[in-house]
Formats: sequence, structure tokens, C-alpha cells
Amino acid sequence: MKNRSLLIIFELTVMLAVFAFTAAISLRGFAKAELISRESLRLDNAVMLAQSAAEIFRSENGTAELALGLTRAEAERLGLELVISPIKTDSELYRAAEISVLFDGGEIYRLKASAGEVGDYE
Repeated sequence: MKNRSLLIIFELTVMLAVFAFTAAISLRGFAKAELISRESLRLDNAVMLAQSAAEIFRSENGTAELALGLTRAEAERLGLELVISPIKTDSELYRAAEISVLFDGGEIYRLKASAGEVGDYE
């Protein structure tokens, strides 16, 4: 009878070890999924922020300061930094800018916007 109870205790110990190992692997997978989800959300927010700035830039005939001013509060709320850099053009009627969204000093999204004449900046 003693051998049988030792066998049951050994079997339970092995099953507990297998369960702990599987739980550790699952937790690691869940942590990675959480990280990917946060990065995806950050990129989605960056795209929406850059598009909003580009729409303001176009509607205000290429006023980068106004586009930056109107979107700065939203960028700060999201923990992102918005940079609008004017691009030199040959025409007075045509203005272009490069809109960059940064996170922790690294660029995560860039968009070029134009205002003025018909057509997009290339």
C-alpha cells in the first residue's frame, strides 16, 4: 500500500510540474500579445493624428502652425509627439509639409500633405 501512495504522490508532482510549465508558456504568450496590442493601438493613434493634422493643413491652405496647434493637445493626450516640417516648393500657391509622429524619440509614422493647387505632392 505504501508503494501505491508513493506512486500517486509522484504522479501528482509530475502533473503539477507539467501544469506549471504550461502556465508559464501561456503567460509569456499573453504578455507578448499585450505588447503587440499596445504597439498596434499606438500606430493606429499615430495614423489618425497625422491624418487630422494633414486635413487641417489642407483646409487652412498650408498653415503648418495652425495644424500643429490644433492637434498638439491630442498628441500629448496620446503620449505622442507631432512634428510638421514644411517642404520648399517652387510655387507660392502650392504648399507642402511632412507630418511625423514620434514616440520616445523614434518616428512611428510619416505622412506628406499638400495644400493649394490641385494635385498631391510627390
